[in-house]
Amino acid sequence: MLCLVVFRQLGLQDDEHKTGLTPAWGFNISTNIHVAENDKISASIVAGKGIARYINDTSFGNYDALINADGELEALPVAGAFVFYDHAWNDKAHSNLGYGYLTMDNDKQQSEDAFAQSQYFVLNYLYQLAKPVQVGA
Repeated sequence: MLCLVVFRQLGLQDDEHKTGLTPAWGFNISTNIHVAENDKISASIVAGKGIARYINDTSFGNYDALINADGELEALPVAGAFVFYDHAWNDKAHSNLGYGYLTMDNDKQQSEDAFAQSQYFVLNYLYQLAKPVQVGA
């Protein structure tokens, strides 16, 4: 099991809003459990405020914080989890079955189409042609 914790401080300085700092924090707990010789389960939980840049689904945008109605910087809450089952068919081939979920606790002043959540489901077959070339469907 692996547990990571992050503490950071977000800052803002511009002419329209107050100069401000706000604390941000988060954690990630992940594990791999070998259930058979060729099978394992991988799982992870992540949560915090102001840590969206560290999460794959939200790293593409500015989802760490926003300017609230009082003109102050506010860190946004985020939480998510995934679980995967991995089966090795042989030395060169394996499959994954997995599900992931992520949710942002958006502020009421954000637009209705602001990123709020993602869900994904994965089922694949991957084959190692040669290191580092892998193909799959």
